[in-house]
Amino acid sequence: MTQQWDAALAAYRAARAEHEAYYQSYWLPAHEAEKAGGPPVPQPIADKIERLMDVTSACESALMVIPSPHSMAFATKYLIAHGDGREAEAWDDMLEVEAKRFAANQCWIEATDGRRRSVEDLPLIDEFTSQARRARAMLRALEAALGNQHGADDIDLFATLALAAADACVTAITEFNTGRRAA
Repeated sequence: MTQQWDAALAAYRAARAEHEAYYQSYWLPAHEAEKAGGPPVPQPIADKIERLMDVTSACESALMVIPSPHSMAFATKYLIAHGDGREAEAWDDMLEVEAKRFAANQCWIEATDGRRRSVEDLPLIDEFTSQARRARAMLRALEAALGNQHGADDIDLFATLALAAADACVTAITEFNTGRRAA
């Protein structure tokens, strides 16, 4: 499964990079010229950007339906769906299912009594889902604060927020296993 994921991720990244390069080099300048009163975006440029969007979308779909083989893959999916101010809510149900799968099958927490416990309890999974929703709200608030102007440097900021959300989930899991619930 990891090889399938790696191949799909490489294809998605290549398609997205090609789309972004064409967008920045050809479509955006033509669009800006049109907005400034110049000629409309030439049809070949409009057609090509649309084809590149279709290819990127197909690569994204192919990637997103592959079950995440590890937590980094899951985080990548989350950032594809909701990073950079994007609200691809069509993926939310799938992301929730994967979060529950990770919580139930792959997450073990060291309890205060030294025993390792599986995180299979539904209340804990619900807490994880709640934390993920809070993380999404934090990302949306950040987007609003930045005025919908994102650049390459903002990726680090989004990653930091995603890590903060993950830390909040770990805290919730730890509190559950030690008998303390977050207020």
